[in-house]
Amino acid sequence: MDRSADVAFCLVRPPGHHALKDRAGGFCVFNNIGIAARYAMREYGLSRILIIDFDIHHGNGLNDLFHREKEVLYFSTHDPMLYPYTGDWEDVGGGEGEGYTVNIPLTREVTDGEFIHLYEQIVGPVTEAYRPQLILLAAGFDAHKEDPIGRSRLTEEAFSILTYLIMDWRSDVGDPPILFILEGGYSPRALSASVKAVIQSLLKPCAASKEVAGETQLSVDMILRARAIHHGYGVW
Repeated sequence: MDRSADVAFCLVRPPGHHALKDRAGGFCVFNNIGIAARYAMREYGLSRILIIDFDIHHGNGLNDLFHREKEVLYFSTHDPMLYPYTGDWEDVGGGEGEGYTVNIPLTREVTDGEFIHLYEQIVGPVTEAYRPQLILLAAGFDAHKEDPIGRSRLTEEAFSILTYLIMDWRSDVGDPPILFILEGGYSPRALSASVKAVIQSLLKPCAASKEVAGETQLSVDMILRARAIHHGYGVW
């Protein structure tokens, strides 16, 4: 937050987004991102922190920690048929935080292009409307097609392009500090390739291509459903 480094990628193990206040779970002991967000709020007085979670498992720990708080907007794409089986469309937060939780359950057929289209049409507007003071990425790579647990179809190219887009949206809202924190990923080759792709996009953002023809009926349906659910909250 002292601006000595605006962008960082933390190679953290164990992961953290499943850890709850009172117990560990899902290979997670401490909620690394939750702790970082809470620290930023208490020590620096931040009131708008955006958490983007693209791990294929829903970050139930993050979801629950900030469920009733508008100071943190939590966005997650995940497979609802995998542990912890949470993160329904209608789980939008509660109390003052109602509308500040955005859950997008994915089907296992989602392609790189559909994934990117989804993020372009939802996370782009979310970032613009919320204007975060800090962006935290729950960087899980178990949605990769080679992951033995994830069962999805993405490639490292999706994570590369997503990184490029996030950095682009960040520049539109004043370049707040951004922190990528490693979450899941259980294929050594796919994990290393995905992390490399993200870091390359951070170092040379112009090298990543945004030209991905991803608009399909599936991606459009998911985008429209998310908009319909969140329309009344006026958050994005």
